[in-house]
Amino acid sequence: MNRRELGFSAAAAFLTASTARAAEINGPRRRAPKAPAKWLYLLLHGFGSNGDDMYSLAPAFQDAVPTAALVSPNAPFSMGNGAYSWLPPTGAQGPFMNGAAALNGFIDAELQRQGVPAENLLLIGFSQGSSLAINVGIRRPVPPAVVVAYEGARLDMAGLPSGRSKPPMLLVRGTEDDRVQPAMFDATVAALKGIGLPVRTSVLSGLGHNIDERGIKVAIDLIRTVAV
Repeated sequence: MNRRELGFSAAAAFLTASTARAAEINGPRRRAPKAPAKWLYLLLHGFGSNGDDMYSLAPAFQDAVPTAALVSPNAPFSMGNGAYSWLPPTGAQGPFMNGAAALNGFIDAELQRQGVPAENLLLIGFSQGSSLAINVGIRRPVPPAVVVAYEGARLDMAGLPSGRSKPPMLLVRGTEDDRVQPAMFDATVAALKGIGLPVRTSVLSGLGHNIDERGIKVAIDLIRTVAV
């Protein structure tokens, strides 16, 4: 299962051409197989990708929790040719809280649309979307039920929450991922644990910047502990 994402060097033409533009967040949705929806999956794609890419994970995740609706939106900054970014591409490596207001607004609206309580949000991201999921998830007024972060672990240290209910978290990386350095991954895990978050990690042998069946399984194992 290949997650399409542009490298930052490959995206340089987009940056210099200033093709990025803010737009309303929207994208493909799936109803809960077993209505009414009690949970909501929100899947956040990586830099230079789009909602259709993460949407391919929908069957596996909804099979695990059939009472969950699912949405896999395109990020708000279009780079052309079906590529999107959660942050302005000139600042695509953070700080990630720059994208928080737009994403939180979308989350709140989608929860209301689906009739799902805020505490039943299942927040999953890949790469840039993963870092955004971490940074937004730990700061929402009502924490998500779970945060799963694939191949992305950049944490904005300013304003880390404390003394608040914390969502269970899973951070996943591959040993062959050349974009998520082990030192950064470990530092983010340590910082999250330092503020009392229940963090699990999974380091998958031989995996590059991607999501595979092992990563899906370990996420589902965690999700099934909360989505009952």
